[in-house]
Amino acid sequence: MAEHREKHVEVEPRDEAQQEPDVDPLIAATVAYLDEIRRDALAGDAVSPLKQYEMLQSRALLAAATAGSAEEWASAVARGLCVTRTMRGTNARLRDLVAAVQEQAKAQGVSVRRATSRWLNQVHREIGYIIALLMLAAERRRERYERNF
Repeated sequence: MAEHREKHVEVEPRDEAQQEPDVDPLIAATVAYLDEIRRDALAGDAVSPLKQYEMLQSRALLAAATAGSAEEWASAVARGLCVTRTMRGTNARLRDLVAAVQEQAKAQGVSVRRATSRWLNQVHREIGYIIALLMLAAERRRERYERNF
C-alpha cells in the first residue's frame, strides 16, 4: 500500500485548497497539512477510512485548544491519530504551515505567538470549513486518479 501511496503522491499537485478562490493562505496551509497527516494515518491503518474526517476534526479541535504553536498543534494532531511515522510530504506541509503563521505575524505586525493564537482560534471557529476543503481536495484527487487509470 505504501508503494501505491508514494506513486500517487508524485503525480498530483499540492495545496488543493489554494486552488479555491478566496481561501486564506493560513487555512490553505492548515488543510494541506491535515491532508498529508490524514494520508499518513490511512497508510498506517491508524484511522478507519469511514471515520477519518470525524477523527481529524476532533483531533484538530483538541489540539487547537491545547497547543501554543503550529508545531505543537501538528504534533498533537499526529499523536491523536496515532501516526508514528510521517512521510516527506507531511514534513514539508508542516514547514509550510509554520511559515504561513510567521508570514501572517509579519503582515499583521504582531508577534508569532499572537498570530499563532489567532490562527488556533480561527481553526476552532472554522473547523467545518476546513474539513469541507479537505474533503473537496481528496475528492478532486480521487477523480484525477480515476481519470488517469
